[in-house]
Amino acid sequence: MEIAVTGAGGRIGNVLVRRLLDAGHQVRVLERRKRTSLAGVPVQRIDGDINDSKSIDTLLQGCEVVYHLAAFVSISGGHHGLVEKINVGGTRQLVSGAIRHGLRRIIYFGSIHAYQTGDPELEIDENQPLAIDSSVAYNRSKAQALQFILNVRGPEIIALCPTAVIGPGDYEPSYTGQMLLMMHQGKLPLLVGGGYNWVDVRDIVQTALLALDRGKPGSAYLVSGHYASLSDLAKKVEAVTGVKVTRTVAPDWLVHLGLPFVRLYAVASKSDPLYTREALLALKEGARNISRLRVQQDFQYTPRPLEETLRDSYLWFEEHRYLP
Repeated sequence: MEIAVTGAGGRIGNVLVRRLLDAGHQVRVLERRKRTSLAGVPVQRIDGDINDSKSIDTLLQGCEVVYHLAAFVSISGGHHGLVEKINVGGTRQLVSGAIRHGLRRIIYFGSIHAYQTGDPELEIDENQPLAIDSSVAYNRSKAQALQFILNVRGPEIIALCPTAVIGPGDYEPSYTGQMLLMMHQGKLPLLVGGGYNWVDVRDIVQTALLALDRGKPGSAYLVSGHYASLSDLAKKVEAVTGVKVTRTVAPDWLVHLGLPFVRLYAVASKSDPLYTREALLALKEGARNISRLRVQQDFQYTPRPLEETLRDSYLWFEEHRYLP
């Protein structure tokens, strides 16, 4: 099958592309910039931008299905409108192109962040209200894009909404990958309160492969793994690696007091801060109970153990020389 992929070089995309090729599909990817994660991977590359209709036409011509993963992931504001432009505007452009070219199915990657949260004990399922008016730019953009795409008529729409992604194949690395590396290297001297639901990228990709033909058109699916606080995650990291990891949790007042200094350090070191207002809010409100009923019914989904994901993550980091 001829398949198009946006965001192919990203956290989930590069793992998905490899699995699609292994399954015998022909893959065409849209590239705004060259990504290390796809170096040497035999795909057809289209240079272009998700908000350019000509790029979209070139990408989709002759394809039957498109996976739409292109997104601006931000834990530090809207970046002068770019988060909305890419996550919402880019999705609209992609859908318009898919309709023009008569694609059978769009497999869209949303996020748990598209849904309203607040009480960590509240069970979250796909009927949870969307975070359309969230004060967090990324959450708001993913909610608006999900609301839009689920109402599209024409191509079949399957929306997969993962939680926090970890696992092998984290080339850049992602925010969660940076956190795991910093834990291992002793560069995260203090943890913050709260936690999140962590899901293995391979479990997400397996669901995405099945979504080529499974799933109810017009439906969203929460794709989750296992909840763990940062303290519990650190304990598991120590157990699978044998490296001493701090479990000291800083009080909330100290963390918020230190945010301006974290930002200044990030600017000076030309890096992205892991602890931001948005990141702290996500950890504080991270849902402990996320329903898997719909994804289990339609995809027979069962996530692998968190310990297995952590072990394989560090093995991958070591193999690719991210660890000293």
